[in-house]
Amino acid sequence: MIEETVSWDSLSEPGLMTLLYGPFGVGKTDAIFTMPGKLIVYSTEPKDIKRTIKQHLVRNDQKDRKIKIKSYGDFDGYMDDINELKAKFDAGKRPCDSIGFDTLSFFQQETKLEMEDDRFKDSIVPDAKGNTKRDNILIDRFRLEQADWGGVKSAMIRLSKALGNIAKHGVYVTMTAAMVEYPKWDKSLEGAPALEGGFAQICAGFFDLVGAVLPGKDEDYPYPARVTFNHPDFVTRCSSDRLMKKRFVSLNIGTIIEKLEKE
Repeated sequence: MIEETVSWDSLSEPGLMTLLYGPFGVGKTDAIFTMPGKLIVYSTEPKDIKRTIKQHLVRNDQKDRKIKIKSYGDFDGYMDDINELKAKFDAGKRPCDSIGFDTLSFFQQETKLEMEDDRFKDSIVPDAKGNTKRDNILIDRFRLEQADWGGVKSAMIRLSKALGNIAKHGVYVTMTAAMVEYPKWDKSLEGAPALEGGFAQICAGFFDLVGAVLPGKDEDYPYPARVTFNHPDFVTRCSSDRLMKKRFVSLNIGTIIEKLEKE
């Protein structure tokens, strides 16, 4: 059980959970580096995120800033690190002010592949001669059974909940995801986070802000990108009266946080 007495003074620096999703190349990853203070970034994609960091630091004249990057090869690696980070906050330490997780979509795919591999290995039973030859071996290896989708959903919930618990210490957390157009679970939407299984329909419940990132108005130069936290054609969520008044704002998490703190 957790019991807490809340007063006005205790609400001066609440944490923030944000999910940004959009097409590739619109600046979602770059937006993470606009977050304030000491920053830890969990990078799940195979590309080298340092190239994006370098461009951001040069563009914003922040060459003296230090950013900690963490990458792991499996689900347990990320969860162990995040749980260790939470333990430090619980002990009264403050190892960082902001956390970025790039990207939730790729992390889900990697977790899915991990489960496929585990199921495939468990299904191989040698015959009396010790042979393990099977028909349709490639098909079997990349088949995720229906029961496994519950495991994928559970993994995404565990990750989001763990980061949400850190955010309760007044930490800003921003996660990114790709965008899927006209998701099969709601064809009336133009776009939604590219997440699979049951988690796609409940993910918004873990965040204070869910924003769809779209290119800027200039077709020849789509930057700076725009983000909407209040749009009927996209999956969005907004816990800010100030942001609710605008359909689009510039994609700068640092500036958005400053606006929220003035409420």
